Amino acid sequence: MFSKIINWIKTHKLNTFLIIVVAYLLLGKSASILRYYGTGVSYDSALSEISPTMGGGVARTLVNLKSSIVAPSLSQERKVITNTNFSLLVKNVNSFIDSAKGKVSEFGGFMVDTRINRDEKAETATIQARIPATTLEEFSKYVRSISVKVVYENIVGNDITDQYVDYEKRIVSLESAKAKLEAIMDKAVDARDILDIQQKIFQIQDQIDSYKGRLDYMEKASTTSLVTITVSTDELGLPYYPVKTWRPDIIFKQAVRSLLGFLMSVGTFGIWFAVFSPLVILAILIIKLARKGKGKLNEIKKS
Repeated sequence: MFSKIINWIKTHKLNTFLIIVVAYLLLGKSASILRYYGTGVSYDSALSEISPTMGGGVARTLVNLKSSIVAPSLSQERKVITNTNFSLLVKNVNSFIDSAKGKVSEFGGFMVDTRINRDEKAETATIQARIPATTLEEFSKYVRSISVKVVYENIVGNDITDQYVDYEKRIVSLESAKAKLEAIMDKAVDARDILDIQQKIFQIQDQIDSYKGRLDYMEKASTTSLVTITVSTDELGLPYYPVKTWRPDIIFKQAVRSLLGFLMSVGTFGIWFAVFSPLVILAILIIKLARKGKGKLNEIKKS
């Protein structure tokens, strides 16, 4: 049997080559589709890197604040920049966005970004807003209440108190140096000395303005939280997969999508093959004619 296959391959080299090409293209497409639908990040593994405990399908974590370099006094008001992230399953994306935008203004915040993606699988959207720290908890409760399911929730905090205090001290030091230079300039007589001192004063003032700008940003950032909300009508459209490790309905959806993707790939290959088939047929005819001509020449030589 094996020897017959070898002999057939030797006598039908072109057909063998075409079969190998077709098999390679089909297997390559199907493998890429399976990789696309089968290598998603699981919800459990994603959350295990963030929090050791989970309850009710929602992981709510507060990342450890950065260690301080210069310890401020206990009475020093802590300045923390927080980022809040939600992944929510909703019934209607547009209705959710409209409701959320209205509440952002009501709670004294403002919208930063809105992105909506509509495809054949599911409608998804991501919105970003800055919410005052004083109303963040109320806003979070609201977005949870208007969603079907909270798939993921995460709060990340970054303590910038030490950096803030350090900038304040640098400003005080620079202002002191500036005052001394101004006192020296008042007593200076030589024009060159006055110009040199004035240039140094300008440089110090630039540094002071830079640090004050950073303080202003840190002050505003610490009084608000950047809230990022990703919503979808399908859990598979969210950044994190469902909590349950085995769900037949989700697996069925994945299988159907994989099948559709495979059929689309087969159809695409069929179209390409139909377009190039005249060239393939022409090549086969040329090879057959060449073989016949070669056979006739051999018969003539033998005769």
